[in-house]
Amino acid sequence: MSSLDELMEQCPLKQEIRGSVWARMAARIAGGDSLVNYLTLYSPPMMDIKHFEREGLLTYDGEKYAGVVAVTYNPKHYSEALRRSKGRPELMLHGDINQLLTAQRSSVAKQLQQAFPFQVINLDNQNALFPEQEARPLSEHLAAINEIARLQQLGRIGDFALFVTTLINRGAVADSFLSELATRVDENLEQNPEFTRSFREAYGDATGELLLRNRYQDFAPLGLVKLFSAVLALHSFEIDESAACVLSRDARPPEQWLLHLALRVKASTLPRARDLRSLGRPRQFYFERRVADFIERHAGQKLPWLRESADGARLQQVHGAYLAELASQRIDLGIPEPKPRAT
Repeated sequence: MSSLDELMEQCPLKQEIRGSVWARMAARIAGGDSLVNYLTLYSPPMMDIKHFEREGLLTYDGEKYAGVVAVTYNPKHYSEALRRSKGRPELMLHGDINQLLTAQRSSVAKQLQQAFPFQVINLDNQNALFPEQEARPLSEHLAAINEIARLQQLGRIGDFALFVTTLINRGAVADSFLSELATRVDENLEQNPEFTRSFREAYGDATGELLLRNRYQDFAPLGLVKLFSAVLALHSFEIDESAACVLSRDARPPEQWLLHLALRVKASTLPRARDLRSLGRPRQFYFERRVADFIERHAGQKLPWLRESADGARLQQVHGAYLAELASQRIDLGIPEPKPRAT
């Protein structure tokens, strides 16, 4: 079992996020029922799937998890995942999800694209959305998120949840990308009154560039939510609700900051202009107005940080036994008794 698989299976901080961030948001989408479908990236423990099923968010029929589409980059994960679970997702696909969505025209890519739309999409990555070494003008991660929004719109879905996990350490993310996020924040300050009001209450007369320079831990989540809001706006979606948490893996160097965003997204339409101020106003700023809610909820010390050093032991007491129980699930292959030889 790889070190990443061990983390997914045993980490109580990750389980806290599955329960307090992911499951809560998914439950709002499900509305008291099971999810019709769920797209996730998986490693063999499939802990998010197991936890959602235990919470009544996924249906298990004795063989498979109904409506679950799971994608992995490692072909060895398929058999390992089956061995370490009591069932399988309805559809298990092998490939890089970014390439399956944006570059490939294979049968696997077609299967994935035809499965849209989804009620909940979980992009639980462990790397940066726009890494320092990225040579392309648009990273595959961001291109894939744009394609996801397009496919969701084509599927005429009105309400869904998007979970994004990304590494946000300064130095892991390209400086050019961070500068672009700062520019986008400043554009909103100039043209989006809802955003400006909340930003000024939280940060005074700061600009996007000053926030990037002096309060990076505030800037990175805000900049990314601002970007996702703009991408969703291109496809007539807006963020209706958001939750966030940073998981700090600081037990051993190098420390990693993994931002977990949970966005409830709804289809929206641009209202008719009722005054001169709104006439001809760029449509994306209307769809991005709810970023102000994110600032009010998470600015300053309000964004939760879970640290291995400070919270690991406490959360192990809370989740340890439950994690061991989920990890112990194994599929019953039902090997038949050998038939006696005819005499």
